[in-house]
Amino acid sequence: MQLSLLLTFALFAIFFSANALNYKNIQGPASEFAMHSLPQPGSVAEQSNYAKYNVRLAESNGEWTHNFAVDAVTLDHGHLRLMFLTKMKDFEVYLKKAGESEFTQLNNPVHSKIGMSDATSIPAVVFEWKTPVAQGQYTVKVKADESNLPKHMHKGKLAPEMVMIVENDSPYRVHAHFTSFKFVEGEKVGITTNVFDERIFRTQLMKFKGLANDASVDSLYEQSHIPLPRPEALLLGKGAEHIEWDVTFPDGHQEHVDLLSLAQARNDNTGIYTGAVVASQPGDYSADLTISGTLPDGHVFERSIHQIFKVVSADEDMSLLTSAPGTYDAETQMLSFELQASVAQPAKLLGQKFKAYAEVWAADSNSEPKSVGFVAGMTNAAKTSQSQVLKFPLKLHVNWLHRANVLNNEQIVLKNVYIQDVATSVPLTEASSINVAVSTEHRATMMSSNSFNGEITEEMKMGPRPDKYNRAKRSAIMNASNDGTFVGGHKVILSHGYCTNEPGFPIDQFKEATLFEDYNQNRNNDEFAQLLSAKCDNYESCAIIGHSQAGLASLHALAYYWSALDTNAEHGDDERWIQSVGSPYQGTSASSWGDLGSTFGVACGSVYDMTPEGAKLWLAQIPAEARDHVRYYRTDYGSWSSCSLASNLVLKWTNDGATETDRAKLPGGHSPIKVQKKLCHTDGMNYPNQCTSWAKNNCFMKNKAAGVPTHWREECE
Repeated sequence: MQLSLLLTFALFAIFFSANALNYKNIQGPASEFAMHSLPQPGSVAEQSNYAKYNVRLAESNGEWTHNFAVDAVTLDHGHLRLMFLTKMKDFEVYLKKAGESEFTQLNNPVHSKIGMSDATSIPAVVFEWKTPVAQGQYTVKVKADESNLPKHMHKGKLAPEMVMIVENDSPYRVHAHFTSFKFVEGEKVGITTNVFDERIFRTQLMKFKGLANDASVDSLYEQSHIPLPRPEALLLGKGAEHIEWDVTFPDGHQEHVDLLSLAQARNDNTGIYTGAVVASQPGDYSADLTISGTLPDGHVFERSIHQIFKVVSADEDMSLLTSAPGTYDAETQMLSFELQASVAQPAKLLGQKFKAYAEVWAADSNSEPKSVGFVAGMTNAAKTSQSQVLKFPLKLHVNWLHRANVLNNEQIVLKNVYIQDVATSVPLTEASSINVAVSTEHRATMMSSNSFNGEITEEMKMGPRPDKYNRAKRSAIMNASNDGTFVGGHKVILSHGYCTNEPGFPIDQFKEATLFEDYNQNRNNDEFAQLLSAKCDNYESCAIIGHSQAGLASLHALAYYWSALDTNAEHGDDERWIQSVGSPYQGTSASSWGDLGSTFGVACGSVYDMTPEGAKLWLAQIPAEARDHVRYYRTDYGSWSSCSLASNLVLKWTNDGATETDRAKLPGGHSPIKVQKKLCHTDGMNYPNQCTSWAKNNCFMKNKAAGVPTHWREECE
């Protein structure tokens, strides 16, 4: 324990020296506008084929019973799975069908787990029927010795001893998504949901995408910046019994929203149900949606969706103003847009770091607006002459304006502007249009400083490179100020992922490599990225090979901060500065289940950056320039199997036991066409750990941006 604390303090000493990390002035062409739009809530919808129940044995003298339905449509797909997430080892499970007088004890369970790392995994006991199970109502009974029940407190309350998941092969599913991503204290957080038939939805997707009947499942469900259509709602009518949303607040209290009653009060018969709570506290929330009833064809069903969201403090609530001053620095050739926002608590936000984005346009009174490019990046809140207004500077190289030929009398306009919280990527304020006021003197200076020769340079994409990351000067500068941490040379950083207690990659399979070690920690992408950057800065240059969240954190570091990753160009292939495996670049539902680990007293809890919502919000600002330096690998299980039977009950298929295959895609990154089979996310799954595969790690080394001949890489493509 003492060693772990000392290691944590040492790493945070590095973390708080992060002033050495210089912000990049992220810029790019108008062709990336769609990539950087904030995601629409509908593009991050969850779909469920399971029902979730809290099992509270202590409240029922060690014996808990509950009814559930099997609603599979055809007998050849009537498989049933009962899963119990629990740390308990001694309990018994019994089952009977409606009409039967006696329970039958269930035996021979599969022992599995669900989680993002071996250290954070929740043990699972799964009973699976591999032959068809008849439709209808069933009763399950769980028994345990009352004197040996675990008593774990969670958010001030006695936690359930286990969670039961019921899943059967049915086309009837629930679709749900948040109505907004403005998760700010005092704002409403809403949900919208409906029941649908997956068979009908597939036909709907074929028509929407213009695909043939033999289109692959992957091509049908693949997301883009354009959300997939909402599945056609099945009308429950009088068959609906319960449509409820139970939200647990940071302090542990719950609020219950009856979505069915709200729809009935509105005389809403569309089959789409909505409701909301007021997020009255900052912090971590969990939410369980439950829909039960009888479909028009007589099928009785029950479905659940489990989600988490993170609410930022009302201190960060702000509102962008519709005008902003622009100031030009002739030495750096950078035009600074001083975004201004009214805030309630300026003293609390002054100097705080935020992420901001804006499209840059220009037009005169006689012409249509002309796109110039975009600006984005980290920005620190600074004072203005108005006490309740802070500014958030973003910088654009003047050559973007010369490239667009818009430096005469055109009005510069920023469009689709937004500012995000750094830790969560929650959007704090948005503006459709902001006029930029540039003085006549500064405009004249910009006119005379035209160095654009037709090439989009590094400075036009990232701003001026700091001297200590100048490839020709780096060694001399770092050695002159060396405090003992600068080693020099080129290293491959091997990084584990989220909250693990082991290195991940076996260092003996790599050359010129060193381990990043930050075990048993729950960090957001920005915290993780700064620690990785600090590790990289011990060397003249570095490449990173990352597992799971380390892929996201490495990309975050390369996108937002100058580091030794940026001195990598002479070390080989540009697309392999960062390599990753099992990284949920578009999130994973497994992260949404991480809060249940806290319920059972397991490890680190959840990390919002890896939820489907959090990852989409995070990815919105990452530029194509950074994505192009990433090569990522995906793995999953073999045919008709799983990495983790428990994970398969709640994750989209296919997956590696923690990261869903389609959400592991990084748009703009590079990846082998084939998903590698029979490799799983962590130890203890049904196939080997994806980090310990010698064949794949051999590919990593051949691709490690160290001047390796191209033909050596062919076997890894």
